[in-house]
Amino acid sequence: DPNTGQVVVVGRIKGSAQVLTPASIEGPAHKSTSIELLAGVDLPNALATSFHFPDSFQFPHGFDDLPTSGWKNDAVSWMRQSGVTTGCGDTTYCPDQEMTREQQITFLHRYAGEPSAGPQSPFTDVPQGTYYTTAIDWAYNNNITTGISSTRFGTGQPVTRAQAVTFLWRQAEEPEPDGAVPFDDVPADNYFTKAVAWAYEAGITTGKSPTAFAPYDAVTRVEFAAFLSRYDNLP
Repeated sequence: DPNTGQVVVVGRIKGSAQVLTPASIEGPAHKSTSIELLAGVDLPNALATSFHFPDSFQFPHGFDDLPTSGWKNDAVSWMRQSGVTTGCGDTTYCPDQEMTREQQITFLHRYAGEPSAGPQSPFTDVPQGTYYTTAIDWAYNNNITTGISSTRFGTGQPVTRAQAVTFLWRQAEEPEPDGAVPFDDVPADNYFTKAVAWAYEAGITTGKSPTAFAPYDAVTRVEFAAFLSRYDNLP
């Protein structure tokens, strides 16, 4: 049951079992997953049994360049199950690759359910007919991005950690943070100050260290997967 996480197995089972579990929205309808190996569930030899996957359990992401446990696994598994990404190749996610601005906006557009874009954006560096054109038009019309100038979006440029949380903050309709940021490298009056404070308070980021956020560092694909999966857990 994809809503409750319950799996019912009918038939005699000896050793590990294989069940059909939901796969990515963009992938095949189902995939086979080993319960015993991945969930640590011991299935008895019985005619029928049932169990629930633990709340923290993440189905495997299917990428060869990522671990199958830990925060990277959890974040990217969620990204794939949610249909936000299918990776950078058939079996690779490229976790340490820097994200570009158009890639992040595309992820946010998919996460939002790919809503209608509205009028064309004024950005001269966003050609028509690309995979990201509709996403950028949507982001511009919904005040998620204003570009790096009035006529340029910054296509092809790495998205910084400050920009990444600012895009998320704007998508969340700019909630007011309760307090100041604990990071020494986040000024008190920058465009991203409130966004970083909100992201910290919401548990979306803990920074690079307890006192540094590294706002001008490029965000990697796996870092943004963590940001977005934590954002999805907000009330």
